[in-house]
Amino acid sequence: MGYDAKDNGFMAFKNYDIPTISLLSRYVEIERKTGKFKVIGNLKILYSSMMFIRQCLIDRSAQVMATMATIILRYSNVRRQFKVDGVER
Repeated sequence: MGYDAKDNGFMAFKNYDIPTISLLSRYVEIERKTGKFKVIGNLKILYSSMMFIRQCLIDRSAQVMATMATIILRYSNVRRQFKVDGVER
């Protein structure tokens, strides 16, 4: 089960300057002169959106587990493990 809506990966560069125009900075900003990191927007709203995504992941995992249990039960109901007198039952 994956989380395709958001990529939480990172990259590390050593001795390389990335142009600020190339940064994906929707919620954060880096000042050009000082290089200071600044959050744009209300932290409570950003945190609530993170919690909403986590809640959605939990809800979706319950749906996936229910689907999985249905497939397992249906398969185990029709599966036959042994042959009796050369005939599969």
